[in-house]
Amino acid sequence: MLIIKNFQLVAEVNSYERGEEIQEIIAQRLGEKARYKMTSISPLEGEVEKLWEEAMNSPAAKRSMSHGSNDSELPYDFASPFSSVRESFDPDSPEVQAILKETAAQHWSTWFDLPVPALDNMTPREASISPEGRDLLESLLLYYEIETSRIPNNAAAPDIPYLRRELGMD
Repeated sequence: MLIIKNFQLVAEVNSYERGEEIQEIIAQRLGEKARYKMTSISPLEGEVEKLWEEAMNSPAAKRSMSHGSNDSELPYDFASPFSSVRESFDPDSPEVQAILKETAAQHWSTWFDLPVPALDNMTPREASISPEGRDLLESLLLYYEIETSRIPNNAAAPDIPYLRRELGMD
């Protein structure tokens, strides 16, 4: 993410490699007009907490938690993913599976239009257009199939036939 504030350009990235890459791009484009100041590394826990809170406020999570149980009856402390798991926590429970399915559905519906590093930062739709992109996409979909077969009944697994149909690859 690039942010311009108080005559400063701040680039936020999520890896060291991307930080190096954006520094090169800025240097190439702005030349002497830009001056590198510093790198700040932030802990990931705050972001994880934020994502967890968003997931817990999703429609599926609210539906699954409103079917008559109160907070004290929930098998897991949904306030934080870092909370202790109670003995009755069941990852196969309908509530957890509903949250996983909702989150996965949201992810896979937006996946088509997000740049994917394994596709040379093309979106899957962009990759499906060129022969080189289709080869990368085939490899990625094959990888997804292999990973999906390792965990049967995975609620977050992609629907590979659906992805292929949407990309015109069936």
